Amino acid sequence: MGEAWSRFVGTVRLALRRLFTGGAASPQQVRLSVSSVAVAIALMLVVTGLSLGLVTDATVQSDDTDYWVVPDAGSGSSSVVSVDGPRFGDVHRVSAGLTTREDVTHATPVLVDVLRFPGEGDDAQPEYVLAVGVVPGEHHVTISGVSTRGLTPGDPHFADGSYAGPWTGEAVVSAGAAETIGVSQGGSFTPASANRSFSAVRVSEATGADQLPVVLVHLSELQVVAGATSGDQADQLLVATDSRDVKSHLEGLYPHSSVVTRGASSRRSC
Repeated sequence: MGEAWSRFVGTVRLALRRLFTGGAASPQQVRLSVSSVAVAIALMLVVTGLSLGLVTDATVQSDDTDYWVVPDAGSGSSSVVSVDGPRFGDVHRVSAGLTTREDVTHATPVLVDVLRFPGEGDDAQPEYVLAVGVVPGEHHVTISGVSTRGLTPGDPHFADGSYAGPWTGEAVVSAGAAETIGVSQGGSFTPASANRSFSAVRVSEATGADQLPVVLVHLSELQVVAGATSGDQADQLLVATDSRDVKSHLEGLYPHSSVVTRGASSRRSC
């Protein structure tokens, strides 16, 4: 993943260098170029964040005992909600069923979205971070380089699908995201075009993965912000287990889906 991240940073730096050293340009051209770079970065963040590999902490020792379930591209099944790409539906119920299994340590749906934040000043460009929504459990897991430690276990706002439960507003913020949006532990932030605020309950330590601007929040709260409450949507299911027998069960959860092992995911992301 380190090499992939280095290539990503290099690409962004090259684009910005060409943008600002490419000779004279009109203000309109500059604004258009900056906007194009910003959109490209946002899209690359989504791809990079998904390719990091959603991995658990040391409670699961073997790469072969973690699985994530993803919809197949172009799926038309009624069990998959397609909004900006195929997504799973009814994910709270499905993941709750998985956690009742004795051989499953933890299971969570994962929703990924790009959040935009207004820049400071009249001419400032917006900033983007990758938001990841999960259902935290008693066992902390690390997703996209950020641990769920600090998030209240469960998903209080979901409230059995009514989305009327208490809004925690809790967020674990990577070092990269904290710098991007200018927030420190205990500080609050509100994404653009959202009437809900979040509070940084913890800023994770700066590691290689934490250079990515990632914000980890409760699934239902990101569903509200991202408009993914209809059908209870998520992009994938992450399962932590110490049993290889779980894979066959995961393969039958949703039609038109694939089950990827942690080891295979890690190889893809490097």
